[in-house]
Amino acid sequence: MIFVGNLSEAKGVLFLLKLMERLIDFPISLTLIGSNARSFSGKTNLPNIFFDGIKDQTSVANYLQKADVFVFPSYLDSWGMAVVEAMACGLPVIVSEEVGASECIDDKVGFILPLIEDQWVNAMLSLLYNPTLTKKMGIQAAINVSSFTWENYESGVIKSLEKVINVT
Repeated sequence: MIFVGNLSEAKGVLFLLKLMERLIDFPISLTLIGSNARSFSGKTNLPNIFFDGIKDQTSVANYLQKADVFVFPSYLDSWGMAVVEAMACGLPVIVSEEVGASECIDDKVGFILPLIEDQWVNAMLSLLYNPTLTKKMGIQAAINVSSFTWENYESGVIKSLEKVINVT
């Protein structure tokens, strides 16, 4: 699994560390990429957690392409661009209900969960033990976000403005 973002309590990093403690006996690991890695690397010595610090965009894309599942248990996130980037790289996602990007997630591409440990562990294990589902969700995730282009965004803004102008 992989997490990309600012490593902070608000992004749910301590929550992820607790989950990985519970998953220590399973063949599952977590790579955390982002700022503040030093702050959190001292909070655990689990062998299934890797802190890789800040990376450039190309490196992040490479990490995402090598991962199987993207996790983002943020307690408060107006959007969460890393979620969409992970989906574009073909990863199923597990995000908290507090992540704005959950608007582009359905049960065909991942899980939107409350911050309840048991539910997250069950979702992680269901993907771990069902590689066919994981692959299928990843493919659908990439398809779902393929329309997220600047051209489509611009077109949507223009349509919205035209509606406002025509209403008045």
